[in-house]
Amino acid sequence: MQTYRSVKVISNTEIINIINQSMTGLGVQPPYLEQLIPDSYLPENTGNFVLKGSFFTPDMLVEIPDQIINSKTFISDNEFLINVTTNSQEGYYDLILNNGYVSTYNEALLIVLGEVYTPISSDFSLVSGSGQPEYGNLRSIQENTTGVFDFLPQIDVTKDWRIQFNLVNSQFTNPYDAGGDVKLIEFFDILTDEILFYYWTRPQGYDSKLYTGVLGSDTNQYQFLDFLDGKFKGRITIQSIHNVYKFKIDNQSFKIFKNGSLPNNLKLRFTVRWQDIENFKLIYLNT
Repeated sequence: MQTYRSVKVISNTEIINIINQSMTGLGVQPPYLEQLIPDSYLPENTGNFVLKGSFFTPDMLVEIPDQIINSKTFISDNEFLINVTTNSQEGYYDLILNNGYVSTYNEALLIVLGEVYTPISSDFSLVSGSGQPEYGNLRSIQENTTGVFDFLPQIDVTKDWRIQFNLVNSQFTNPYDAGGDVKLIEFFDILTDEILFYYWTRPQGYDSKLYTGVLGSDTNQYQFLDFLDGKFKGRITIQSIHNVYKFKIDNQSFKIFKNGSLPNNLKLRFTVRWQDIENFKLIYLNT
């Protein structure tokens, strides 16, 4: 009787994974990025970055579109170093890691002409309710419970500044909730504690409108916030340059909502319930 043996043909990627596993002692999985340090940088500059995470390998490929990776150094399966030269174009850029498996981290690096501050959890103080502050994020953690947080660093109104964050649906998003109005962000005078202006969302079926209240008025509707498949999404940008206060969602044109200087610095207050705040940054601009 003739005996036949089956032969498994493996791909180049599988060969790379086997080699990586033999070199590191790890079972290779897609690379996971926990943190990029720093996660913002000036245009047209060269500097060192630290990648923290897991399943890094010695020959892992690292790419940041439109930026130059000058060198890379494998420290361990949890740490990787790169030297990068940034381009002249401000904006967010993805980070792509490939150890045989590809992981893409959207908008991991911000290039901007200014001083960027990403808050840590201790920069937020709970005012009421419950929620989870994280590095750059605020999250809802309990159904039907609103979490209100003060952002402890005050905004210096003598400087040109910008805040931006991504508005995403929380795990408890309910667009049909009758009590769906949420003041997303409020601006207080740091000395008088007066609310100067605020933004709030009003879920209405499958649309969510973003409104602004300026000096006590809540009747000024700005534009629809994109609402897709029951999920909020959009990047909110609020800034003051030469005492002209502007607001926009995603890449839409800025809308001016205030002209003129303010007497005192600003305090920010955030609310999470149906929406979470992600990738929050305070930027003092070099204008």
